[in-house]
Amino acid sequence: MVTGEARANSLDELTELEASISPQALGEYLASCAWTRLRSAEGIAELWAPPESTTTARQIDVFLPLDQTFSDFGRRFKQALADTARMQEVDFPELADAISRVRTDVFFVRLDQTTADNTIPLGQAKDLVESLQRMVRAAATSETSPGHSHRGRRPQRVTEFLTDDLRFGHTRRGSFIVTVAARLRDDEEREESVSEGPIQVQATRYRPYGRRVMEKLARGLAATQQYAAGEDTVPDLETVQQVGVSPELVSSLIDVASAEGLRGVDLSFQWAGQEPSPDDIPETIRVSALDLPKLESVRDRLVRERPPETETLTGRIAGLERVALGGGEEGHTVVLEAEVDGRLRKVRVPLSATDYEWAIRAHQARLLFTVSGTLVKKRSWELQGNVEVDLRQLRGFLEAKTPDVT
Repeated sequence: MVTGEARANSLDELTELEASISPQALGEYLASCAWTRLRSAEGIAELWAPPESTTTARQIDVFLPLDQTFSDFGRRFKQALADTARMQEVDFPELADAISRVRTDVFFVRLDQTTADNTIPLGQAKDLVESLQRMVRAAATSETSPGHSHRGRRPQRVTEFLTDDLRFGHTRRGSFIVTVAARLRDDEEREESVSEGPIQVQATRYRPYGRRVMEKLARGLAATQQYAAGEDTVPDLETVQQVGVSPELVSSLIDVASAEGLRGVDLSFQWAGQEPSPDDIPETIRVSALDLPKLESVRDRLVRERPPETETLTGRIAGLERVALGGGEEGHTVVLEAEVDGRLRKVRVPLSATDYEWAIRAHQARLLFTVSGTLVKKRSWELQGNVEVDLRQLRGFLEAKTPDVT
């Protein structure tokens, strides 16, 4: 017997489902489940029949309204959702999850961690989300620009994907599980080489950018786990970049797996139904806390092999230092707090006497300071080589703050 409270909860879930799902999304879900569209009035409504294999005793066709200007649209759409849930033998939250998966690749991160009440500290959750964002950003950068150093400015396509299409999904039951969803778009294409017998030809193959990024992420994580487990030796930097392994990816994975009390991390993917699922990626990629020393070794090797190049860093001055060199001369160094490998780092930067005076003014005014040079990791981060200071923006701010006394 269904109680009044259960019925009210069900109606609330149905109302929430109606507000979050479009008629087009429901139609795509029915098609992905092998339903047949019997009739269609373009832009007005469709009639869908369940597959013959459906086990539900009473077969129900679903009338799917499309035109939301009709006065009875809400009532009819709720009925379509309720009929679909009944025929698919799922509850409303499960139906919402299934519909979203049709056009979304989902990345699950399960923390194998001892917790008294299935929670984790808020600080750890914040660090976890930031690390996962850096992880996906590394994969997107590798996909978009394979030779990128993963430092400094990223391709615009990477920034747009992280801003527009990467989403934080519903958590799952069980241990602490984080869900990261990547929406797939239809308006993206990529030319790829396709084999036709012994001949390689260029053909336009439509593959959403989000799917390409998530595949790169999955392959990069799988390869990293194999290197850490000793199943494969780490090849040269150029080779590992092709499968999506980068210093930033490995570093973010280390940050996820090194939380206090964590035994390991399980990483898995659920592929959107609208695209063929890759068949060369493990169902679950497990990284144990015992793998951390090997992961750090992989990261350090990749960092060492990364060729030095000029980096531009922008940040705030966190420290100023004058050192007597003898003979009446002084050395000038600042500590710049800037983003390196996706995290704020303190970088020591040697400056000329003139540039040091500008750094003092930037520090006093709490303004950003921009420098370029060769970034090196020793015991700490340092900028070496021909260090140049870009004073254009700083001068503009300081001049704007200086009152005109003429």
